[in-house]
Amino acid sequence: MKNLTLKKVAIGLLLAGYSISGAYAANSITTGIIKGRAPLVNAKNKTTAVYDKNSITVKLFDKNDNAVAQANTVTNGYKIRIYFNVVDQDGDKDSLQLTAKTIKFGYNKLKQDRSREFVWVASGSVGTDNDGDYAQWVIPQDAVGSRIYYEILANTDFGNPSVASQYVYGDVFKSDDAGLKDNSGDTPAATNVGSGSTDIPSITNGEIGLDSDSYTIELYAISVNSGVITYSADRIGANDSPVVGLLYAPKVTSTEITNADITNQFKFEWNLVDFTTNRQDIVNSGQPANVPTPSQPDITQLDAVNARQSSGGQQIEGLYYQIPVNGLVSASGQTVQNLVAGAQGYKLKVIASEATPTN
Repeated sequence: MKNLTLKKVAIGLLLAGYSISGAYAANSITTGIIKGRAPLVNAKNKTTAVYDKNSITVKLFDKNDNAVAQANTVTNGYKIRIYFNVVDQDGDKDSLQLTAKTIKFGYNKLKQDRSREFVWVASGSVGTDNDGDYAQWVIPQDAVGSRIYYEILANTDFGNPSVASQYVYGDVFKSDDAGLKDNSGDTPAATNVGSGSTDIPSITNGEIGLDSDSYTIELYAISVNSGVITYSADRIGANDSPVVGLLYAPKVTSTEITNADITNQFKFEWNLVDFTTNRQDIVNSGQPANVPTPSQPDITQLDAVNARQSSGGQQIEGLYYQIPVNGLVSASGQTVQNLVAGAQGYKLKVIASEATPTN
């Protein structure tokens, strides 16, 4: 019997087969999903990415869209714009403006009964300009007297995680470090939290003032029943003459919200001003010297009555005034002397100012 001789090719196949079968016999292991680092937000003035602290850039614009660096009073109608850079140690990007779309603004909303309720509202406007991505919000009238907060959640298009674990928040007009909270809608804690950037607009007290162009005041003759007033159908015009002995009250209407009566958001001060009737001929004819003359000074802070509107129910300070019939005119805490004709000859003026909320 002849001996079989294996050629080199056959020997190679045997060795390869042996090697392959040995490889399949080895144990294997699979890891969990590969993790990256969560994104953060940085203010625009951060020239180097900061990965351990969040911050944003806040810009303020007036009603005419002019940028405002500092304003003693910021009123409803102003615009707050938040800019930021999304930074991620793994290089993940936010090309879809996902982060900007999470931005909300929070404030203590003034309700009809003068109490306040903290609310978060969406920015309402997301865009990009030469300074980068931003979210913009127009301050509403019911934010007057409140501080303004923001919240933002860093997002990227991809990555694991692609979303930060906590919301960044703070007072938009404070430069303190930004805060962190777990959930959207949580009321901000009463701590010093801000934008985390010194590059912010500066405003007095950090509270929103009232834009005088956002409301109108009208004056009406009224009737009163058990402390509740009812307005007459027609308002008193600038050239109409109020009558001695009758009652008058203002009505304040918002120009931002159609037909919204916001009288109960104010308190009122009544004055007699601008005595213009020429009475010198009466004085010269022998009438008492205490008859008013055109130089008679204004009589301010007249005693008025706190009352409730028929529709509101909330007590309003100084809501109505009764024009006195001759004689003395009572002013705040004092008696005005030498006015034989009382309020006759003066114009009636009422000043509305913001009332203090009940809480």
